[in-house]
Amino acid sequence: AVIGSGPAGQRAAIQGAKLGKRVALIEKREVIGGACINTGTIPSKTMREAVLHLSGYYYQNVYGINYRVKDKITMADLSFRIQHVIKTEVDVTQAQLSRNGIEVMSGTASFLDPHRIHVENSRGQADYEGQSIVIATGTKPAESPRVPINCRTIVNSDQIMMMPAMPQFSRPDAVTGEAAKRSYGAWILHGFRLLARLKVLRGTPLDVFGYSPERRMERALRDDYERTIGALIEQLDAGNLQLACEIASLPQSIRGFGPIKQRNAQAAAERQAELLGAWSRHAGATTAEAR
Repeated sequence: AVIGSGPAGQRAAIQGAKLGKRVALIEKREVIGGACINTGTIPSKTMREAVLHLSGYYYQNVYGINYRVKDKITMADLSFRIQHVIKTEVDVTQAQLSRNGIEVMSGTASFLDPHRIHVENSRGQADYEGQSIVIATGTKPAESPRVPINCRTIVNSDQIMMMPAMPQFSRPDAVTGEAAKRSYGAWILHGFRLLARLKVLRGTPLDVFGYSPERRMERALRDDYERTIGALIEQLDAGNLQLACEIASLPQSIRGFGPIKQRNAQAAAERQAELLGAWSRHAGATTAEAR
């Protein structure tokens, strides 16, 4: 088994398959490729090349320093190119793994012992055993206390794709520091009609909005909710029913978009931690009484 589908995990899995081993590749994300394909190396290089192309940098020695391929470059322009490249790379990787007979699993893996792992996802959980287990988990962007990330003017490679607009087009509110709302003319309705026609792409690899950090957060919240409710049901009794109902209703407080939803999700997570603590204390007291 190989944990992680980044470049190291891919090569380890393929090499194992070529040696005649039965190989399973486990990836926590819903798409394979790890940080290299989805948030790090390839997206960042693609964004750089897209900016150089759209700004006309590559052609200024021919057409002059004022030449531009596009006058106003938006995040939508960059995102379109990046998501196209990501999809192509994911398809190539999936085809390569399939040709080598590698089974790809989606879920979070944890060790039970040196030769057994537990894999859990939104659809359930299972245990697997292997003679050799390769850990090929990836990295996350480094942070420095000297350069605090504010998700607005200072972002890392994972956050840049959630920016609704370039900083100069989405100025922060003087009071809250968050992106200020803007007004648009009736022409924006044409864009909404186009988006309505593209709703058939929702949930597919071509859904560019599905790769945004906010949508990923929503899927993570959904998976965590299913795991939590499943665990509560196993210990449910008349004494903790009210507590279970309060925990189950927490997602109703996670409303809004962007930073508002993030704040509400954080508040819900803190409240859930408090309620789960009370749940554990009730379970402990019940066990003590039974003894």
